[in-house]
Amino acid sequence: MTKLVVGVAILFLILLLALIGSYIYTFITPAYEIADKYEVFRDLLTIILAIAGVSIAAGGYLGYRYVSAVFRRDVDSAIEQARALARMDTHRVNAYVFASTGYAFWHTYDAMKQASFLEEAIRFTETAYTHHAAKLDEQQPENQRLICDIRNNLGYYLAERKKPEDKALARDCAEYIIRKIPTYPDASQTWQGTYNFIMQQYP
Repeated sequence: MTKLVVGVAILFLILLLALIGSYIYTFITPAYEIADKYEVFRDLLTIILAIAGVSIAAGGYLGYRYVSAVFRRDVDSAIEQARALARMDTHRVNAYVFASTGYAFWHTYDAMKQASFLEEAIRFTETAYTHHAAKLDEQQPENQRLICDIRNNLGYYLAERKKPEDKALARDCAEYIIRKIPTYPDASQTWQGTYNFIMQQYP
């Protein structure tokens, strides 16, 4: 782009010098050497039109390049935004699917009390949170509620398993959901119960 501007400027300067030179020529050339009294005028007009044509062409091309660059930048920005939204939608859907699968394993564990089902419930719910829900924008209400539900379930499952190494994560989940109760009062009973259970299992 810079080289093009410099090239156009040099060409314009050359044509301008030619115009000035032809104008000076009219003063230093003897009258008898001018075959036609309109000859100099035609030459000047030709040079002026040439300069105007080059200037218009160069200006049009530079304008096209500028508009094209702006348009391309806007398109690239729009594409990147669309990709980011698609990634967030994918994380939201995957978080919901993994959490729902974990909840189904929890129900099976609750009915049969087989530890393997509890392990699967924890595995799926941890994946839902760490790989997907944790990457969502928490400021968006639909994301925040999903994150709360997942952390509520994960904390409860960990407290049910009651491994010492899970204490920090389980208590973190409990403290998170208890802070969100004022925002979601409809879930207060469930989340309060989870909080109490976690604190009982991990005093």
